[in-house]
Amino acid sequence: MQKKFYDSKPLNKLLVVNKPMFRTSNSYLNQIKRKYKNKKAGFSGTLDPFACGCLIVAFGQYSKLFNYMQKTPKTYRAVVWLGATSESLDTENIIDIKDEKRIDENLLKEEIKNLIKTHEYYPPKFSAKKIDGKRAYDLARDGKEFEMK
Repeated sequence: MQKKFYDSKPLNKLLVVNKPMFRTSNSYLNQIKRKYKNKKAGFSGTLDPFACGCLIVAFGQYSKLFNYMQKTPKTYRAVVWLGATSESLDTENIIDIKDEKRIDENLLKEEIKNLIKTHEYYPPKFSAKKIDGKRAYDLARDGKEFEMK
């Protein structure tokens, strides 16, 4: 008799996992599902493959809790490459790197303070946002034209 890969008893569990860079959220979720030997699992929100960060993973009936979770405010931490140019605004396909003048630390601190508030913006075309059911970064990498909302 063959042993089943997935347990027949449903698992109800809520986890916070740290998705590594260069992995899609779905592929990382599949790894978590295999680890816990459970088919039914989901996560709240998608991270770009180049991003690392927290995903809330729910197994079984706990996935219904996502309807009641507040997903904002979010906190971001970034490493900024001054002088680097990339169409995707990330580490993929760097076009050019120029030397930049030394920046005054006090000016930098003031500019960072200006970022601590509510912002509205158009996400970059190389983001995990869905456009007509497809990831924007897939459309952008395929050279397709589309509008971000």
